[in-house]
Amino acid sequence: MAYYDADKRRAGELPGRTHFSGSVGPAGPGEKSSGEYIVSGLPFATTVAHDGNTNEITFPNLTQWIIVSNAGAATMKIGFTSGGVDGEEHFVVPATSTSPKFDVRTKSIWYDGTSTQTFSVIAGLTAVTTGSIPDTQHNPYWGV
Repeated sequence: MAYYDADKRRAGELPGRTHFSGSVGPAGPGEKSSGEYIVSGLPFATTVAHDGNTNEITFPNLTQWIIVSNAGAATMKIGFTSGGVDGEEHFVVPATSTSPKFDVRTKSIWYDGTSTQTFSVIAGLTAVTTGSIPDTQHNPYWGV
């Protein structure tokens, strides 16, 4: 946990840019900066060999959109909190299929499936740091 703003910004807990000296530079784009969602997203892609547990994929910046491709022989669950994946607040990607493009801004997704499953995630990223949105994982009132 950081005390000074420069440390918080370096850790991604505050939006904006960091000057090379470590001091606070001009504020960068925030969560509601519409320009970040108008231009094409920066590419992010990963392939995951699932271990059978509920796990998280954390994005380096906020997303514009995400697509999940399930290469496994069983369905898998994708959500925005671990409680959502373990409960009823998730979406299902059928076996050997690809989800539609979800236009969502999020800092991470959670997944669960079988232990022999492989899947891929592709996302368009913004230049908005993940520290600029609230923590949905530890909020008891968050519905997803």
